[in-house]
Amino acid sequence: DLMLPGKAGFEICRDLRPYYSGRILMMTARNDEIDEILGLELGADDYLAKPVEPRKLLARVRALLRRGTARAGGGGADQLTFGQFTINQGTRTAMLGSQSLELTTAEFDLLWMLASHAGSILSRDDILGKLRGIGFDGNDRSIDARISRLRKKLLDDPMSPSRIKTVRGKGYLFSKSDWELA
Repeated sequence: DLMLPGKAGFEICRDLRPYYSGRILMMTARNDEIDEILGLELGADDYLAKPVEPRKLLARVRALLRRGTARAGGGGADQLTFGQFTINQGTRTAMLGSQSLELTTAEFDLLWMLASHAGSILSRDDILGKLRGIGFDGNDRSIDARISRLRKKLLDDPMSPSRIKTVRGKGYLFSKSDWELA
């Protein structure tokens, strides 16, 4: 909750996220869009405004638990390397050359998903389903915004991206090559 006595929920989330890799659900009476965006950017995996229907809450918790189970039981590599780019799921760090990338939780999760499916096209529906447990409704541009921020942080050319490519009408493709620095 954002309105806790002593310490605000935003502060707790921000302080907890670097040391806690589990799922965080913010549920609060504050329903402003800016509060939701801030909560998600500070590391929450989902955000619900009260009052909330019990079935909706249950569905969101189940979605968070499914994603947590898939992550823990995935059995895949904890670290992926592409040329001079390395991403480590265990430590939740990403390095481009010798520079550490400052990523929000949502950006890291999206980047890990793309990198772990390098060479494959992931649709917005796939991405939203796996990261947030919801389908793409045609209006949600949050994934596009995160992709844009990731491209900047990965020093990808915004006019002709080669590291995270947009495949028109299909989704996004994380390149296995083109990770050498100039």
